[in-house]
Amino acid sequence: MENRHIFNLSEAARYMDIKNIGRTKIYVILRNSEIINEYNRPYQQYIKTGFLDCKSPSYMSCSLRHSVTLVVGWFGMRFLEKTIRDYLKVNPPPKILKKEKHCNGISI
Repeated sequence: MENRHIFNLSEAARYMDIKNIGRTKIYVILRNSEIINEYNRPYQQYIKTGFLDCKSPSYMSCSLRHSVTLVVGWFGMRFLEKTIRDYLKVNPPPKILKKEKHCNGISI
């Protein structure tokens, strides 16, 4: 990462203040733009250029699958905002389906 100021995608979404675009929709846009893979990890070219990076949690896990947090710095923030705005010029905002609430196995 290019500097010590890093932001996760929730913080980046608030900072960019693009209407109705939050962390989850940013992940969808980045996947559709082939910037991150299906595991929400950026492709190597975006890590090498300093646009995006992954941070692992500080705790150790016995799981084979590690959770990672996608982060951006100031340089990556400009790239991220441009990518999202360019995507939204030609595509509708992604629709996120909300999970149904269940009460004792019954959908409400």
